[in-house]
Amino acid sequence: MYLSPDPQAHHPTYFSLMRDMLQAAPSSWPFIEGINNQHPQWRGLPRAEEAKKLIAHEDKLLQSARNLQQAKSA
Repeated sequence: MYLSPDPQAHHPTYFSLMRDMLQAAPSSWPFIEGINNQHPQWRGLPRAEEAKKLIAHEDKLLQSARNLQQAKSA
């Protein structure tokens, strides 16, 4: 979407996915907000840096879920 010449064409899909993600992981909001708050003309790197923060957060959530699952199995 952020690399598209017409990003608004992708907004319905993007916002639908973000709603789903926030329902599953509300703690992701600050990271998504950071991505969304980038200036519309800033393409690529600034948004990619914000996205890396979201990916790191998701990794922590997944690791926590794995740890809980392992604890329940033990």
